[in-house]
Amino acid sequence: MLGERLTLSTGGWLPLTMLLLAACTTGTSQSAVAPIPTKTRPEPSPYPWSRTHVAPTRTSTVQPTRIPTSTPVGSLPPGTIYESLGSVWRAGDSGSALELFSGPADSRYSLSPDGTRLLLTEWESGEFFPTSQSLVDLASGQSRLVWPVPDGPSCPFHFLDENSQYIALTVRPDATDPGYNCWPGSPAFLPVSGGPLIVLDPTRASQGYWNVSPDGRQVAFDQDGAPRIFSFSVGSTDFSPASYGFASTPGLRFFSPSWSPDGQSIAWGFASEDWTRQGVAIFDLANGTHHTIEPLEVGRYEVCQANISWSNDATYLAISHCEFQYMLISDPQGQIVYRQDGYSRVNWAPVGNSFIMSNYSPDPFSASGLAIVEQPQATPRPIGQASFVRWLDPSHALIWRDNSYYVLNTERTQEVRLSIPEKASPLYLPPAALQ
Repeated sequence: MLGERLTLSTGGWLPLTMLLLAACTTGTSQSAVAPIPTKTRPEPSPYPWSRTHVAPTRTSTVQPTRIPTSTPVGSLPPGTIYESLGSVWRAGDSGSALELFSGPADSRYSLSPDGTRLLLTEWESGEFFPTSQSLVDLASGQSRLVWPVPDGPSCPFHFLDENSQYIALTVRPDATDPGYNCWPGSPAFLPVSGGPLIVLDPTRASQGYWNVSPDGRQVAFDQDGAPRIFSFSVGSTDFSPASYGFASTPGLRFFSPSWSPDGQSIAWGFASEDWTRQGVAIFDLANGTHHTIEPLEVGRYEVCQANISWSNDATYLAISHCEFQYMLISDPQGQIVYRQDGYSRVNWAPVGNSFIMSNYSPDPFSASGLAIVEQPQATPRPIGQASFVRWLDPSHALIWRDNSYYVLNTERTQEVRLSIPEKASPLYLPPAALQ
């Protein structure tokens, strides 16, 4: 067990090869003792950095001022695991490094939550989409080819934070490039110990994202707009909004479910076929009731393939606009408590309900604007132009700025640059990196 580990995800614009890999093999940061259930998804956007914040009770403006003033160069702590030019290394004392695994030069890696396996993704030289993927056992060094899967196309596999017995991918029947937009579609799971691929929706007509329950036993997804729940032990069953008192209408579609971190609630995006009715329904699984965030502003605040995420204390939900023009935050009763135009991503902290929010420059593949918000309705503290990568613990996040990785202390709003080798990407940072 490695303790706390880190894998890359997209919260902004990274170099193109990193961006496309992160979009397909999204991972999360988690402690081996206390997992942190977070999800991220790819999110390109052409919108400018600074917009006006409009909350229910007041209006303010987030200025693009770079607040961090302390940016000393930090040494690479012993125990750091990183990938570089097709190999995986562990940093030792006095600047030494041990090679753990070596693959082709155009390979990229992600590390399993327990630190025992790697997903090796090979890329065609000069191209921006993967060609193959292998599952590697670090103890034995043995690997087996797992992707492409039969009867594709599909996106490559990624590890599940919630269930270490499976790796997962999304089947995209209409995708011509499997290296991009790897979340909307039908979920599929492959046992790491061997066995056939489990495809949940044979029609592969899912409308939006899918989501694994915090205990790793169930998967919420839609089958052509019909809400479904898959259990690894019993298979798929219908999810009935009507049993929670939700008044459905003919042609209403459900998509992009999101489990609350305590497993007591699940939120679904919904919309009529003509998008004249749309919103988010929050179903309380314990008492059989529901609340809705409805109506959203048709023509402006469409849910589309909604990105819905919960704060890790389950007291708030964040909803991102499908075209990345805004984000809003609601309580579990459906009351909107915070709205920010121009920002399109809420990255909840591992504890409580603070978050880092992201928006984007109009220039393709540029850094995004980041700001720290202590709690909904609090005044944002701008970080400046950077890309959010991952929370490391409740008060530290990894960001990418000016072709370098920085550990950001969100309490002091200071950052320390990692002295990581050029063209290398961190897979795991030990606690010493956060001191």
